[in-house]
Amino acid sequence: CKYTVHDQCAMKAMPCEVSTYAKSRKDIGIQSHVWVRGGCESGRCDRCQKKIRTFHSLTGLHCVWCHLEIHDDCLQNMGPECDGGLLRDHILPPSSIYPSVL
Repeated sequence: CKYTVHDQCAMKAMPCEVSTYAKSRKDIGIQSHVWVRGGCESGRCDRCQKKIRTFHSLTGLHCVWCHLEIHDDCLQNMGPECDGGLLRDHILPPSSIYPSVL
């Protein structure tokens, strides 16, 4: 969502769909897909394998974590859980970042 807030303001901030960190270890859940419009460089939908038409690179959706590329129509058939894709062992998901008290 591109908002930056202080820790003390985070509880008062409006809810956001994009997780940037976990508030505590017990808040760590599943990583969800974060879909962004455009940027589908392969040109094929990873769900149905049909061609994604390109118009100024603003058609289709891609997940910023696992890099899946899909049609808008295929979004409803995708589960919410993201496995991180091929680079899952090299990605630090937001749910892995949480404050600790020394």
